[in-house]
Amino acid sequence: KQLKAVKVVRLLRLLKLTRVRRLWRRVESRSSIRYGKLALVQFIVTIFLITHWMANLWAFSLLLVDEHEGVPQWIDAFDERDANLEQKTKDTWWKKYINCLYFASYTMTTVGYGDVGPHNIIETFTVVVMLIVSGFSWAVVLGQVSDIVAHLGHEEQVFRSKMDELNHMMEDRHVD
Repeated sequence: KQLKAVKVVRLLRLLKLTRVRRLWRRVESRSSIRYGKLALVQFIVTIFLITHWMANLWAFSLLLVDEHEGVPQWIDAFDERDANLEQKTKDTWWKKYINCLYFASYTMTTVGYGDVGPHNIIETFTVVVMLIVSGFSWAVVLGQVSDIVAHLGHEEQVFRSKMDELNHMMEDRHVD
């Protein structure tokens, strides 16, 4: 039980990543890239970062239940698929991470294939937290990206509007 508490405290150390925001502000102020394009890059990085955190949270749920307690875990679903493989998903960190990333990605984007899911109450609670955080994050990012994309073509819209006005003026003055 104490070991689990230590692992939760380690997870809270992720909050130190607020320094990344300060670093991003420095890059933003020193670059000559247009704001719209820079913001799109920022949102893409943000989505990848949130997906990474969600994947790690999903993997962390495996540590909160002792394997030897006999409580089913989400990773048990891979036993059958891995039957003929030398490297099992349970035993390799990168296979676990890929599957966690897969789960976090389709949870965040609300695709939800259903082939990986919670098998106990701790995993269910973890998924609820993931759904709330990722759903909110996805909505905010999509809204902001849509707004930026809509305004990226502002100069072109102004140009077309002026051209329409010029064409209308030429038509009024019967200029061919």
